[in-house]
Amino acid sequence: GSDLVYLPKADKVLAAKIVALLSEQDYTSGLFVDDALGAIPGTLPLSAFGGGLGQTVLLPSDNMMGSWTRTITPSLYNEARFGYTHYPTRFDILDTRNMNQKFGVKGAPGDTLKDGQDHGLARFNVSGYNEIGSRSFWPNRNFLDNIQFNDNLLWQRGSHTVKTGVEMRRADIFREAQRFRRGLFNFNKVFTAEMPNNAASRTATGNGLADMLLGWSSQTTVGNQLSEDVIAPYWGLYIQDDWKLSRRLTINAGLRWELLQSPYFPQGVDIGRLGVSRFLTEFNVARTDPRYETFERPKTGRDCGCKEDYNNFAPRLGIAFKLTDKTVIRAGAGIFYGEADYLTSESARWINQTPDFTEVVATTNNIVPAAIVRDGFTPVTLPAKAPVPGTNLEVSRDEYPNQYASQWFLDLQRELPGDILFGLGYQGAKSTHLYEGRNINNGGPHPTIPANQRRVRPTWNNITLRDPEYNSSYNALVAKVEKRFSKGLTFITSYTWSHNIDQNNESLDENLAGVANPYNYRPERGNSGLDRRHNLVGSFTYELPFGRGRTMGTGWNPALDALLGGWQLGCILSLRTGIPFSVSYPGDTQNSGTANRGDRIGVGTLDNPTIDKWFDEMAFVAAAPGVFGNTGRNVLYGPGARNFDFILGKRFRLPWEKHALQ
Repeated sequence: GSDLVYLPKADKVLAAKIVALLSEQDYTSGLFVDDALGAIPGTLPLSAFGGGLGQTVLLPSDNMMGSWTRTITPSLYNEARFGYTHYPTRFDILDTRNMNQKFGVKGAPGDTLKDGQDHGLARFNVSGYNEIGSRSFWPNRNFLDNIQFNDNLLWQRGSHTVKTGVEMRRADIFREAQRFRRGLFNFNKVFTAEMPNNAASRTATGNGLADMLLGWSSQTTVGNQLSEDVIAPYWGLYIQDDWKLSRRLTINAGLRWELLQSPYFPQGVDIGRLGVSRFLTEFNVARTDPRYETFERPKTGRDCGCKEDYNNFAPRLGIAFKLTDKTVIRAGAGIFYGEADYLTSESARWINQTPDFTEVVATTNNIVPAAIVRDGFTPVTLPAKAPVPGTNLEVSRDEYPNQYASQWFLDLQRELPGDILFGLGYQGAKSTHLYEGRNINNGGPHPTIPANQRRVRPTWNNITLRDPEYNSSYNALVAKVEKRFSKGLTFITSYTWSHNIDQNNESLDENLAGVANPYNYRPERGNSGLDRRHNLVGSFTYELPFGRGRTMGTGWNPALDALLGGWQLGCILSLRTGIPFSVSYPGDTQNSGTANRGDRIGVGTLDNPTIDKWFDEMAFVAAAPGVFGNTGRNVLYGPGARNFDFILGKRFRLPWEKHALQ
């Protein structure tokens, strides 16, 4: 366990006495003291908690809302709503001192910015070992100011219930992440490998910690803070009609139009902390155009650099038909448009990149280190005055079709004897124009030369194209049995048999395996990281028929009822199959710098898998040097999950009327 001792006046003498007292206790295993209290023998500074990954978190929020309703006529009703949210957040590291200066780490650009954010230590990322240093990106400051207005009009006439309305939102999103201002050293064991230029040798030999002790870094990253202030308006109109044609048939039809306005950067015109730009490629202009492979900046603070997509009409249709008094068929279909998960890195055309935000990556050629630790990072002046070669860039298209989902379903519900409801249905969905990024500066595979030496545009590092061209699909058979509570018993059981397919991992997916060939996504089509083929969930609650007010024991005296009456049983059962995963082959025989899955020469599954040997490793071999492997994405499945919860409970009547203890 752990305990927190709070000293409101930061009394250093009292802190030392408390530490001495705790140190005398046999159970004491570790003591962390706030850095502001100074060094106390026998303790570690609080900033060392979690190996430098400890943090402070502030999440305040302010909300305001209002509404106005009016009954215009007995059949005409209007409601207007307004809302405002202010959500500032701050994430910071625990260390309050500049540890780079203390330990002599040279060349970190953040140490010269003089903006009060220079605390912490550079990160040392050692292959095969835990890293040391302060959490990158922190301090991280953000805020969201969101204004929203809705107006809805409801009109009832005969068998029609018509609803129409308008919606407006304006989101102002600011974020500032410190990124690699303190610097990052990587040690990937290349300099202690037997054959540094051989991927298999680098994997089998070498030691990352030995590289670190030599002070020879395989890659370094430095940069200034990443700052953005973006505004994203939204406009929506809709109309829908619930039409009851007869006692058996009801139709719901609607149409929605949406303008998901492309984000713009009010302070992005000038070069500086909040400035933005984009790199023009063949996706924007012809190769013969003088603007080709140059940087473009917004002309005004309202310039989105885009062609808006006004064609976002989304029809919806639902039908409910009563076959008999106990059987109903329902069907429906619709189109639903969606905003980008990350406005500034998906749907925005402008990017906070070099020279406004610059990260310089220095990489070894497997012979000469990218940096020697005692000499520090390669000197670079930040913020930059002009685009800095060797950095990452992002590319956007002028016109993006908005992402949308097409959804449809058909189900049948039947009421059975005993207050039981049975349902069987089919559900389907297809998502189109999903956002993703792909590196169009990748040189592809090669038998001997690493990818970082064969970039399409050698001046730059990765060039990521924001590309809304990915799709996904979902199909499922759903069955459900539910018993309403009667005679002391209720239960519900549902089963889903489904298959989810996509071309890439979702933005928030933790099972990130990467893409093999950024120029060909056909081989990436496979089982989604969200795929769960079989999922069964069931639960029941049963009140035993013993005790006062129940089938047996109605006349029991209070003492007997307190002992034997009021008992109930219950359980929850969950059974689901595992999630898919991709096989990663050690090393990079492709020399592509992308996902390396090797060749699949067998099925890969085992009849009796164990936690130590879940799949057949011999079914996967190294691909030929300089060739993409044939193994697909997410080809194997991990273990499923089984969970059973049981409850035995009792209800005690209390002397106060309508009061009980359970």
